[in-house]
Amino acid sequence: MKVGSGAVWGSTAGRPGLEVAFEDEHMACVVKPQGLPTQGTGEGTVQGRIKYCLQPSSLPGALFRAHHVHRLDVNTGGLLLVAKTRAAGTALAADLAEHKMQKRYLALVTGRLEGSGVVDYPLEGKPAVSLFRVEKHSSSESFGWLTWLSLWPKTGRTHQLRKHCAYIGHPIVGDSQYMMHRKEDCQVTRVPNVQQHLPQLDDLVAAAAAAAAAQAAGSTGVDSNSKEGSSRMSSSSSSSSSSSSMSNATQSGNGRSSTQWQQQQANKVRVSKML
Repeated sequence: MKVGSGAVWGSTAGRPGLEVAFEDEHMACVVKPQGLPTQGTGEGTVQGRIKYCLQPSSLPGALFRAHHVHRLDVNTGGLLLVAKTRAAGTALAADLAEHKMQKRYLALVTGRLEGSGVVDYPLEGKPAVSLFRVEKHSSSESFGWLTWLSLWPKTGRTHQLRKHCAYIGHPIVGDSQYMMHRKEDCQVTRVPNVQQHLPQLDDLVAAAAAAAAAQAAGSTGVDSNSKEGSSRMSSSSSSSSSSSSMSNATQSGNGRSSTQWQQQQANKVRVSKML
């Protein structure tokens, strides 16, 4: 199957693939299994398998092969965003760099941690902030207690969540690299409701819907001030802005109806909720 100007997409016959959570002409969201490296060229990597599980894009600027726009550690499983066009890759990478997406991790740590809080401790000589919320506890013969945590990195330092958990005395189970790296000067600031420090998804969904409606109206002759305002709203929304800004850059003139456009935006917001 050809992509763009003659690029050939790999056959899926007998090849290992990945679970696809979402896909359209611009981007996809695949599920990375634990134990599989993100980068690389062979079938033992996420990037090496992407070509076997996604449909080619027929849009101008389609990539020769779809490419992941961020990474997850080898032993971390979860959702991974993939760009299928150059415009999508640029928009998604920019939103990630500007921390406009809300990313949530679930981790099992040693010991009994309570409540929710913020870890503000520099890494690599740069500010690093992580938020956590305790989900549940379970007893352990080896560690006494284990705690399931929801974790939100507010910055993007290398191994940030692994380091912050270890530094406060609750390393992630099986993380031998940082297991014994407790730092007495790394403390937790308790917060009663960690959600107050995160973008609210209901607000993001409303902003994305408004931006989609404005974009659809723009194709039928809305004035330039209205279109400019919708662009500002799109760029200011958090996890949904990756979908909105990317679509604004790539969807003009594609002939889709207003209903199809809004449905596509709704699908992308559902993906952003999963991230």
